Amino acid sequence: MKQTYGTSHSHVRRIDDVVVIKLHGNLMGGPETDELTKLIDQFDSEGVRGLIINLTDVSMMNSLSIGRLVSGHVRFKKRGAHMCLCNLDRQIQNIFVITKLSLEFHVYPGEAEAIAGCAFGDA
Repeated sequence: MKQTYGTSHSHVRRIDDVVVIKLHGNLMGGPETDELTKLIDQFDSEGVRGLIINLTDVSMMNSLSIGRLVSGHVRFKKRGAHMCLCNLDRQIQNIFVITKLSLEFHVYPGEAEAIAGCAFGDA
């Protein structure tokens, strides 16, 4: 089953038990970060098995936003589900490497790879 809809700061696509959230704009701790948190909470409570955060349109992210991603990742991991990232900007990817978050998150170069990884449990 495929389902798609848009929100103020993101585009959401559900493909069976995998959900892709494609964010629009930077994550600087404002309403865009609150919206991301609500979406992560929603899909966690629905028991989604794979959540992909597509950061292709995000070039800046503050520590609050990173904290929200980490929090969501921990919740998904505790119940045996996967939360993955894809299409990271070079600067954001460097932040994840420096902070060693790249060892915790599965980061994919593109959305198709992330969908395949989450769908088959490779994440």
